[in-house]
Amino acid sequence: MGESAMIKLDALGKRFHGPSGLVTALDDVSLEIAEGEIFGVIGRSGAGKSTLLRAINLLERPDQGRVFVGGVDLTGLRSDALRLERRRVGMIFQHFNLLARRSVYDNVALPLELAGLTRREIRDRVRPLLELVELADKADQVPAKLSGGQKQRVGIARALAAEPRILLSDEATSALDPQTTRSILGLLKDINQRLGLTIVLITHEMSVVREICDRVAVMDAGRIVELGSTFDVLTRPTHPLAREIARGLEPELKLDHLFGERFSEVPVLGGTTLLRIAFSGPHAEAPVISDLVRRFNVDLNILSGTIDHIQDRPYGVMKVELAGSVEPVVAHLKSLELGVEVLGYVRSALRTAL
Repeated sequence: MGESAMIKLDALGKRFHGPSGLVTALDDVSLEIAEGEIFGVIGRSGAGKSTLLRAINLLERPDQGRVFVGGVDLTGLRSDALRLERRRVGMIFQHFNLLARRSVYDNVALPLELAGLTRREIRDRVRPLLELVELADKADQVPAKLSGGQKQRVGIARALAAEPRILLSDEATSALDPQTTRSILGLLKDINQRLGLTIVLITHEMSVVREICDRVAVMDAGRIVELGSTFDVLTRPTHPLAREIARGLEPELKLDHLFGERFSEVPVLGGTTLLRIAFSGPHAEAPVISDLVRRFNVDLNILSGTIDHIQDRPYGVMKVELAGSVEPVVAHLKSLELGVEVLGYVRSALRTAL
């Protein structure tokens, strides 16, 4: 295991009996997550994300493979020792899992009560946590009086009560509106930086991964099909599913609807070519398009375009219609290390600019 790895999953396998027979939730999954990293796991429903997350603290025991946390092989521990190690791992959930009849303070205090701490020890632990999640003024409220974002902040404070080294987030923002989601992600990033926690979050939203994750794994049918820095996975995905998920952040442009019967998936004589150009690094804000027009004497019609920042690095995507020789244009773009992909072709003349 790498010296800085906080979590190591070694060849995990897990199957369940489903309505239609055996379902493989984890298929020979190996993964290392560094100490202090914010790591995202993304994929469709049923890809195995939740099973992977719950395997980290052995709430879901794998059928095969081993789980190491902080160098300790959890899969080799007896039940008492495992319970102690689980205290190093906090968990927050999509639906908060708060106790309705207990106050905010008492919800956060619950794991400390179960651990046998004194009332003073509990108070000294809970009050700073409520300050951290900005709910000190809500200590005596019951969950029913709170907004969804406030309830999730209570869940985060409770997960931090036992002073874990790892925080697991199980779709923690899926039930929240976009503005509240951003505030919760900002809180998690702040906690990561202040406390040095390793955070693992699962989600089906690439926008969540883009917001705070250092690295991301894309899962499909129980396997990790793409793994890398968030920037690389979003800007240069290689697996078809990773490309599909990454494209979900781009403005939707249905070419077959836009061009109707003139759209073709194969080259057409006298037609135009549709290209997707991905800009990153120093070229994200450079005048690449105007340079192409001058250099190759081609006509370009911009269909859609966007410039964004991922991990504070600029990244842009443009979809264009090109009339002229496409091969030298594509070769030039690739020489600049830009992503370029032919999306299709259009019969007849270049469209009027939109």
